[in-house]
Amino acid sequence: MSALPLTTNYLSRTIVNRVNTKPAYNSPNNSRITRQLFSIFFLFALLPVSILSYVALETTAAASRNQSTQALEDKTKTLSYLVLNRLVFAEKTLGLATTAEETPDNRAKSAWVGLDYNSFQMTPQQQQQLALGGYVVSATTLANPALKLIRAIEPERLEAGFQMVPLTETLILGEEESRNLSIDSCVFTEHGLPLFSSHQQLCAELGETTNALAGHKGMVKFGLAETEYQASFRTLFLQDRYQGPNWKVAVIQKQDDLTSAASLFKSNFLLLALLVILSLSLASILLIRRRMSPLSDIMEGIARVSEQRYDTPVQVTTKDEFNDLATAINGMSHKVSSQLNMLESLAALDQLILTRSGRDTLLQAVIERTRELLAIDAVGILIIEYGEDGEHTTLQTCNTLKQLNKRTVALQNYQQAQLLQEDLWLSKAGGRHDDIFETLPHQITEAHLLPVRNEGGVNVVLLLGYQKREDQGAEHTSVINTYIDRIAVALANSDSEERLFRQAKCDSLTDLPNRLSMLERLNSSINHSERSGQSFALLFIDLDDFKLVNDSLGHIAGDDMITAMATRLKENIRDGDMVARMGGDEFVVISDYFDNGNAAATRMAKLCDKIMKVVDEPMQIHGREIRSGTSIGVAIYPRDGLDANILLRNADAAMYHAKDKGRGNYQFFSESLNTATTKLMELSSELKRALENNEFVLHYQPKYETKSGAIVGAEALIRWQHPERGLLAPGQFIDAAERMGLITAIGDQTMGIAARQIQLWSEQGLNVPRIALNMSAVQVQQEDVVEKLISWQKVFGIPYEKLEIEIVEGVLVKDIDVTSEKLNRIRELGVEVSIDDYGTGYSSLSYIRSLPVDTLKLDRCFITNLCSSKADRAIVSSTILLAHELGLRVIAEGVETLAQLQLLKQLDCDEVQGFYLSKPLSQENLAILLSDRQDGAGICQQVSNS
Repeated sequence: MSALPLTTNYLSRTIVNRVNTKPAYNSPNNSRITRQLFSIFFLFALLPVSILSYVALETTAAASRNQSTQALEDKTKTLSYLVLNRLVFAEKTLGLATTAEETPDNRAKSAWVGLDYNSFQMTPQQQQQLALGGYVVSATTLANPALKLIRAIEPERLEAGFQMVPLTETLILGEEESRNLSIDSCVFTEHGLPLFSSHQQLCAELGETTNALAGHKGMVKFGLAETEYQASFRTLFLQDRYQGPNWKVAVIQKQDDLTSAASLFKSNFLLLALLVILSLSLASILLIRRRMSPLSDIMEGIARVSEQRYDTPVQVTTKDEFNDLATAINGMSHKVSSQLNMLESLAALDQLILTRSGRDTLLQAVIERTRELLAIDAVGILIIEYGEDGEHTTLQTCNTLKQLNKRTVALQNYQQAQLLQEDLWLSKAGGRHDDIFETLPHQITEAHLLPVRNEGGVNVVLLLGYQKREDQGAEHTSVINTYIDRIAVALANSDSEERLFRQAKCDSLTDLPNRLSMLERLNSSINHSERSGQSFALLFIDLDDFKLVNDSLGHIAGDDMITAMATRLKENIRDGDMVARMGGDEFVVISDYFDNGNAAATRMAKLCDKIMKVVDEPMQIHGREIRSGTSIGVAIYPRDGLDANILLRNADAAMYHAKDKGRGNYQFFSESLNTATTKLMELSSELKRALENNEFVLHYQPKYETKSGAIVGAEALIRWQHPERGLLAPGQFIDAAERMGLITAIGDQTMGIAARQIQLWSEQGLNVPRIALNMSAVQVQQEDVVEKLISWQKVFGIPYEKLEIEIVEGVLVKDIDVTSEKLNRIRELGVEVSIDDYGTGYSSLSYIRSLPVDTLKLDRCFITNLCSSKADRAIVSSTILLAHELGLRVIAEGVETLAQLQLLKQLDCDEVQGFYLSKPLSQENLAILLSDRQDGAGICQQVSNS
């Protein structure tokens, strides 16, 4: 639908302008009056005067330009003759000086005689000229660089000295009093360097502008200090006569001085032409006033239209085009009056569209505008609401006044179906629609229902009420259709704006405010508290074990759990508080205001107890009863931070502190916690730097076969070669890496280190045993974990049989189907899978029998008291026995005494590992051990000696 103007004033001005510029009568080409007026005016005034003025001015300007140019060239030519004559005069002056009687007085008065031969720089041609008794224009002296005219005292003997005349500005250009003040004179070298000038700055600008005055003569225009100048120059050929470079003589004059005569003529001529035009215009005005007196009546009618007064028509009695024009204006005035009402209503809707008004505001505007626009007796709105079963009911918001009055109404099924396809007429006489007509004035007998359609179908119906049904003309129907279309556009735009707003500010799953809305509210609360001096609190809520539910029951179940928790949180906070979803299983509650921080802390402690209680209540998810706890961190403004980021960070830190305390509790932020958080952030930065600088190294603890004592493997253990703190064990940084989300990057890097080391050992000819790599739960959950193993094998060319993956028990119970699929793919490559720290997690032998694993690794907690505790010995014995029955190998870690080693051998444990046998070794020491060992004779000897 095409866009319409937005305001009535603009619309009316547009229509009036069209009346003025495009009248609805014959065009000027067909109007007798127009042809007469324009013929007289052009014939007696504009046309001949314009042509005469143009021709005269152009002719005069061309003649003036030619005359000025010729005059300037003549001045240049005259100046060149004067300069040449003055040089000849200088020659004669030297001749007179030669014949004069030389006396001590004359010599004292003249500096022309007796110049040293060596005081000049002369070319051989100049020396030859002087030897023949000729003259030379200097060759500048070393003592004085000014130009001079030189002659030898004795031509046959140049060393006798010279006579000279200084070539000064006065000598060349004449006395200043005798010069023409309206022009300036300059003498240049052939390359545009000024030698003599009556105006140094002007001559210098001319020399730079004209590119060394190219050519022997010519004209040049240039500007200086916002003044335009014109110059004429000629070449003065001096080379043959004086054996020196040629000169260029130039005369400069202001452009205004050259064209002053033409300008004077132009101004006088234009004044005369203007007088002629004014005289003829006066005669035309007298004629126009006599012939076009009806025009004033027409203009008054147009003025009334511009003021939106359409009740008084234009009266013209002449029998010409003015009568036709008046008739057209009267007809258009009536049409404009009706159309402006329509455009005003549409413009109001457009304004609401652009201002992004809400749906209720739009519907209210429709009710207010429709009755006046369509000249009907009553108006209302029907809003159709669709139920879950697909059926729809109608909710009436119908009133002839401004207030919306909601009331449920009903239509018969066939009428509802018809309304979805086309408009519908209802009659009060039938008595079947009393619920609709009751909302309308009692005199309304007919109701016209017009569906407003958009992309979502029909959910709004415009109701028009009439006292008596009348036939509607085509124009009225067109107006209604246009109006209905515009309502549809307005409602569609409103619905779209509402959807965009909700997408930007609301969480799509829970319909809670999202992170963006939360930050806006948080900043608003901070601003309010700064002004009022009050406090408020921020709660950071994280559901405990949500990932376990999400991984075990699926993401849909996890979404249902999040939705249920969001509902519980909304129902258990105070009015004025805000609960928002940060993402995942994290929520934030922003409390309302308290007089001080202590009041906020007391109220938040009660709220945290309430939240933990309602969260802990069981819920039904996909037919299963699920219970979940929560960990809550609390930060209070301004005690725990003065801006949004700090408050969020501190509340988050308090929440993690609650998890560290065993989960299912809440913690307030404190300075000590801030210190711990700061250290954690510093450690995180150092870990990122360690990844970038490859500071992580691997040590390897050998694994021995219990019976033979042979080295059958080695566990790769990560160490951090800190540049300041030295070699750090995993316990000093692994927990921080997991909390900061760096464990995957560290694990990937260390796996690459191990693969590269296996390749190097193989190239050294060592018999490399299986190298066991610890893989975190996060790494196992990665989609590309198998692809990474394949890429390392391709890069380093190591056999898959040389690799073993150790995972903890907890990994197995998280999304067991996905984990089993990945472990199967790893084992199909030839990589063995071992369960690390077996016995401390969630699994059992009956559970593991269906999992793709090769080895069980007994946790050191069972080995430590193996010799003294019957219970531990029984657990180890039964585990080994059942594992062998399932075809699994068993390895015991943490063997630290000979007695433990002997007992494990008696219990038929397959492999052992511990400090008693070997501490973790660097890659160099393990290489030495691998090259020196003799099939494990050392450990066999230890066992046999026992």
